[in-house]
Amino acid sequence: MEKPYNGRAIIHENSYELEIIIPIKKNWFLIIFFGAWLCSGWVIGEMIGIIFFILTVFIKELYFNLFILFWLCFWTVSGFFIFKIFLWNAFGKEVFTFKKGTLTIRKKGLLLSQPKIYNIQEVKKIRVEQEESTSDKLLYRKNLIFSHTNGTIRFSYGLQDVKFGDGIDEAEAYFILEKLKSKKILTDENF
Repeated sequence: MEKPYNGRAIIHENSYELEIIIPIKKNWFLIIFFGAWLCSGWVIGEMIGIIFFILTVFIKELYFNLFILFWLCFWTVSGFFIFKIFLWNAFGKEVFTFKKGTLTIRKKGLLLSQPKIYNIQEVKKIRVEQEESTSDKLLYRKNLIFSHTNGTIRFSYGLQDVKFGDGIDEAEAYFILEKLKSKKILTDENF
């Protein structure tokens, strides 16, 4: 007999705040592939680039020196972005904190990510919309590689739509919204 699904969200509550933690759905292909590439291919490429750059100082060919410098910069920046994607897929969590009339959304495990703070009174048209499936068999979820703004729960804030709760099912999203409504964190004006 199949056990009922208890959801992925972890809810912590006390007298002054409610915190919801949603671990990201792991993309094992990206974790293994990017982890291996960072540990071997990127490190070797970076070392070779540095050695070539040091050696080109003694060569008077300006174009070759510029090419190596450009390649080294590109390789370093691309390695940073791959490392960012790797960390998010391996350790990422979305953390939502409702406290004193504010909603704070943090992406733990995503490098250089700033928390976003929203005034609960300005949150309008909160709704549940399942993310369109953009998956294939190899990458699992292609839109997750380049975007960290997916989510099943959405709301309007001024003239923008904000999404959060990536990877949760509709039933779990409705459960979270009902929990927030029962705690009087969200009111009918938010819906």
